[in-house]
Amino acid sequence: MFNVILIHFLHNIISGDIMRKLPMQIKVRFLSDRVSKILFTVCIIFLLLLVAAQIFLKNERTREIFTPIEKYEKISYASNEAFKEGYVILKLESGKASDKTEIWFNGEKIDVFKSKKQKVVIECDGVIEVKNDSGGKITVSVDSVSKNIELLMNNKPEINAGIRVVCSVSFKK
Repeated sequence: MFNVILIHFLHNIISGDIMRKLPMQIKVRFLSDRVSKILFTVCIIFLLLLVAAQIFLKNERTREIFTPIEKYEKISYASNEAFKEGYVILKLESGKASDKTEIWFNGEKIDVFKSKKQKVVIECDGVIEVKNDSGGKITVSVDSVSKNIELLMNNKPEINAGIRVVCSVSFKK
């Protein structure tokens, strides 16, 4: 019995007969005719603006007004220097190079001192630190940097144990 009533009710909703069969007390108008017309007009205006914007973006002259996308089209990221790379050469002034003397960049271990001079390749701005667990005292300094790197802070720390900041690097603009 319930299935028959449910099927009949769904049929009335789909066919649109439900509003005609409801008593007048139950019929409720959610929006007045004036509000409906205003909302319909606003929707049509936004739809026309969307279509016009898409048409104007196809034209090169009007595209420059709406968006500066031309400078990114047909240019590889590598030629646009989106992926930068530079280097810093660290020098071990005193102490011995060992596997227990680590080089860290932005809080992550990237290499160890294998010799008195060690090249550190960097791809973003950050902080270079040295961690000494060798047991002896070491002194580290910056020997040289690539042309596109700027040293924001340059220390020459003496490290007995633990980790110390050697320098802060940034790519030149």
